Amino acid sequence: MLRIVVDEKGELWPDPLAQAPGRGAYLCLSPSCLSRTRKGLRAIRAKQPHARPDWDALCARIVAALAAAIEARMRHARPQAAIGRDAVMRRMWYPAPLIVVLARDAGEALVRQVGRAVEQRRAAGDPVELVEGPPADVLGAWFGRTRLAVVGLESGLGAPIVRWLAWLARLGATEWWKKETHGKETA
Repeated sequence: MLRIVVDEKGELWPDPLAQAPGRGAYLCLSPSCLSRTRKGLRAIRAKQPHARPDWDALCARIVAALAAAIEARMRHARPQAAIGRDAVMRRMWYPAPLIVVLARDAGEALVRQVGRAVEQRRAAGDPVELVEGPPADVLGAWFGRTRLAVVGLESGLGAPIVRWLAWLARLGATEWWKKETHGKETA
């Protein structure tokens, strides 16, 4: 559930960290809920008469807020992250819960290698989650590299990222990273 707040002008704003001041409402971003969301925004207007629910504007704000939150969390996770193929493969040997973020444009050989390692880890009963992230140039920028195809995160640091990436996918935001990296367009 994503917290939504209403500003003094009546605009709806996402609050992915649930820290913004004021009263908020929670928006369910599961696939079944999203099909009913436009109707649900009218309920917000009923509770807060000055609110102006606009799904398209809210959706654009959600995508921007989630993209910023993902970038901030990735940068925060940098000191503890397993950066690059070799580091991720070494981290696979430890039984601690692991989240593996694979760049959407990672090479086929890397995708197969990481996929096999994830399967072996799961077969051994070790918790691991594999998620698709942004392109390698965006992932690399977050970790101080030119390009980065794979990164491993501790589950405590990576759990919100997994949830936020899933929400972006459900919203159909397949190119959310284009306005990332300090306002520069990346292809």
